[in-house]
Amino acid sequence: MPKDPRVEKLLLTPAEAAVALSISRTTIYELMNRGLLRSIKLGTCRRIPIDAVRDLIDTLDRNQSASGAVTARDYLSFQQREERHG
Repeated sequence: MPKDPRVEKLLLTPAEAAVALSISRTTIYELMNRGLLRSIKLGTCRRIPIDAVRDLIDTLDRNQSASGAVTARDYLSFQQREERHG
């Protein structure tokens, strides 16, 4: 079945989410593993709801002024420091 360009994608592959966020696929998996980026499993496939990508952007934006974090990897580091120091 041909893809209809008028239909908005609701689920992204990790690779597509990485491209959309301009980060590595490895960072996407780190974010998912730490529970910072929601994902769902469909059979053997991992998919990321487009709303989860938007939620991550909102979270990064809110925390930017508090932590100085400007990248997803910086945010991961910030979260790890927060967990260690309570």
